[in-house]
Amino acid sequence: MAAKQQDLAALRQLHALIELVTQIGDAVHHLQRERGLSNLVMYTPQTSFQIQLNDQAKLVDQALENTARVIQTIMSSGYISAARLQTSIALALQSSFDLAEIRKSVQRYQFRQEVSQTPCEHYSVLIRLWLDVVIEAAGLSVSAQVSRSVLSLIYLLQAKEYAGQERAWGVIAFSGKAAGGELAERLQVLGQSQHDALQALWPAIDAESCLQYRPYFEQDNGQQYAELKQLMLGLCLHSQASPTLAELWYQSASQRIDVLHSMLEPVKANLEQQLTNSKQTYDKEQRVLQHHRSEPAGIVADDVPPLIPSASKYPEQASLLHLLREQSHYISSIEAELCNARIAVQELKIIQRAKLLLIDQHQLTEQQAHHQLQKLAMDMQETLAEVAEQVVEKLACHKKKSAKST
Repeated sequence: MAAKQQDLAALRQLHALIELVTQIGDAVHHLQRERGLSNLVMYTPQTSFQIQLNDQAKLVDQALENTARVIQTIMSSGYISAARLQTSIALALQSSFDLAEIRKSVQRYQFRQEVSQTPCEHYSVLIRLWLDVVIEAAGLSVSAQVSRSVLSLIYLLQAKEYAGQERAWGVIAFSGKAAGGELAERLQVLGQSQHDALQALWPAIDAESCLQYRPYFEQDNGQQYAELKQLMLGLCLHSQASPTLAELWYQSASQRIDVLHSMLEPVKANLEQQLTNSKQTYDKEQRVLQHHRSEPAGIVADDVPPLIPSASKYPEQASLLHLLREQSHYISSIEAELCNARIAVQELKIIQRAKLLLIDQHQLTEQQAHHQLQKLAMDMQETLAEVAEQVVEKLACHKKKSAKST
């Protein structure tokens, strides 16, 4: 009976996790688009983008409202009690309250005809906090299939976020109103990070989606995007500007991001199908549980088969034993898959932790922190996760020593 209750609790948590990560995916998409439009409003002379920005802000508000409603339902139901996930959610929600101030700062810069990279940085921090929630949620899944789907969603959202940052900073690059060499390095890091996230994504998604979308990014379809990107990097390195191309770049980069966004649909459909399946399992488990509760106790059959039944005397029981053995092998394989998925999620979490420590202790941007980890991994010939773990241990130790000395 206790085992059944645990199974039901796991299924309820599964429902909550799927609903949470799919809703956050929508909110992040709208935030990324608002970030790009806010840069266009500040860095280009066209006034038409203000209307698009206002409309996009309404979509963001609606998406965040829907996300908050899902979170409220989950928290009030008690389906998710993990402290780290609750902390991640609290941080993301708290930062979302700052969105109004970010928007006001964009309006102030626009009114004064000034430009600033600060709003773009603040948008990126807010998006990262919501992505951290998805990473924490992935680690709680008790289903290998759901863990794989959420993992593919994480890789996709990361690739999309790097593409979104590239779009936003590209607008700044074409305006010529930022440090050329530093901006060129930032854009190159974003391009490499986007490539790395896509390489992690392809093995994680289903074969049909991989065949459909992978050629678009690996054969460099979208010639205009590639040409504009090369031109943009050249302008940065030579401290030149071409504001009239900023709008064209935004549109070209948006087409690429829209392809990434369309990839969310099969991932979300997969998650929704698993949600439907788990709900059916949940209903079935509840009926079984209710049946067990209504059964009278203490009834023992007259003819109880032995622990290892004879196939001739007890054919049904022997067949059942064979089925149970097969089921045991299947469960073992599923547990192995779940373990692998959780390892991948844990690696993502340690990388995020290392980046946050680098940002905090060395005043780096997220892109600079990620680039530093990549460089260390190449120099030490280790994986990004292995290097990140060493960085976390070293910086955490340094932080403790600094705290003791003060």
